[in-house]
Amino acid sequence: MDTNRRDSRRSATPGMIIAALVVIILVIAFVACGGPEGEPLTSWNPSGTVKPVWHGSSMLADTSETIYETSSVVEIHLDISSPMAGFLPLLPDSDASSTFREIVLNLPSHMAREYRGANVAMEWWGVGGGLQQLQVSPRIQRSLFNGRSTRLDLSIEKMLSDLNSGRAEAAALVTDLMATSDVTGPIAISSKLSEWLRSKQVRKENFHMGLFGAKAEYWGVTHSTQCPPRLRSSLGCWFDERSQRYQRLESIGSIPFYVVILGRGADRVRSVMESLKDGVRELSDSIEVKQELVTINTRDFDTEMSCEAGKRAGDGSLANQFALWVNESDHCACRRSEKITIRCDPPKALNSFQEVEAGWTRQSSSSNPTPEDTTARSLLPETILPWISESSLEFDISCEDIIEKVSEIRQRNEKRADLKLSLSVTGSTAQADSAIIDWDSWSTQRAVLDKTLHLDSFVDAIRIQPDQYHITFPSVLYFSEQ
Repeated sequence: MDTNRRDSRRSATPGMIIAALVVIILVIAFVACGGPEGEPLTSWNPSGTVKPVWHGSSMLADTSETIYETSSVVEIHLDISSPMAGFLPLLPDSDASSTFREIVLNLPSHMAREYRGANVAMEWWGVGGGLQQLQVSPRIQRSLFNGRSTRLDLSIEKMLSDLNSGRAEAAALVTDLMATSDVTGPIAISSKLSEWLRSKQVRKENFHMGLFGAKAEYWGVTHSTQCPPRLRSSLGCWFDERSQRYQRLESIGSIPFYVVILGRGADRVRSVMESLKDGVRELSDSIEVKQELVTINTRDFDTEMSCEAGKRAGDGSLANQFALWVNESDHCACRRSEKITIRCDPPKALNSFQEVEAGWTRQSSSSNPTPEDTTARSLLPETILPWISESSLEFDISCEDIIEKVSEIRQRNEKRADLKLSLSVTGSTAQADSAIIDWDSWSTQRAVLDKTLHLDSFVDAIRIQPDQYHITFPSVLYFSEQ
């Protein structure tokens, strides 16, 4: 047990609340031994594991087809609609570097490295007004991008179908998430993606999704029918999604485009994004990039919680307490019939608690526990009162009631074996800022050259949010009879 008292506390950030329930299991063992020598308990820093939990209403049935024994391909889908041509220099032999071209050309090698190596079959697909298979390693030049609309939904449907069937082990879509017709765009494909993200094969960590974005140089579109000479300066035009028209580009812009990565293995999806970022950094440190593993909340992760113990003063502060003592072996004993308070900061991966309940469950060392061994909240109901103070989780514990109730339980059991009780705490919580990537600065609700329309809504729709978190802290406190 860490006896160093924590002086600083984190505060929760409003607006980041996720409808998640937290179940914290704190094991408290009562042992039949004399009261320990030691000192009053002042701090407690348990560590444990967070597990997401999904209710049936938020997890769709597994609709995947029979999985192939070995996935055969990795797919690269490329948005070939007209506006994408603007990410390439105006002249084919220009010395100007194109971030877009570098990412598209390097993406296959990053995917192959993570998914079955150099022998993996790589398929290229182009999506504009329809979906068409491209030659392997197509030439990334302006003439390739001639689609008059953007049916991103067709690519998403194929990617998901091939992943679910096992035909593909991973797939990536390179796009600006821009709609050039009334039927697609980020909001339209978010519905297909969010439905897939609710499936069992995703929430059981069979698949993961990453979103990578880079703000790249943009020279504009120069097609005569879309960007007539009257609109051109020395550059081309940019597409205004709101008006569905091309506008004059006054200078080389910086416009975001994205790589949507779907595949097996969270670490492999993350590694592809990291490789893309490293490649951009080799071009220029000034290019803005963002990345997020939007399925991060399907994974178990370690966490810690920092607590302090004391006697509640009239102003709510905690004064020194002398009821609960602890020795070097972490054995604790109630030495006074008083109430103490254990005040905990939220676990490091979470920000705060909004609701909380608490109760006790007896744990038995027997391989065949009796019904009494597993009865929850009926053994010591008067001894614990959980509540929330600002962003902290607090437990008011009555040593007087603990001493009395434990004695009664031992008398009923007629044995002096160790008696273990688990404290089950259930509450809603907020996700920590560190778990969220800020895409809002790239999002807009109106036509802006360097932003993506409704990107914030798209990201919110595809982020996975568990219904519950179960947090188990295996650290133990030992109480002795007095």
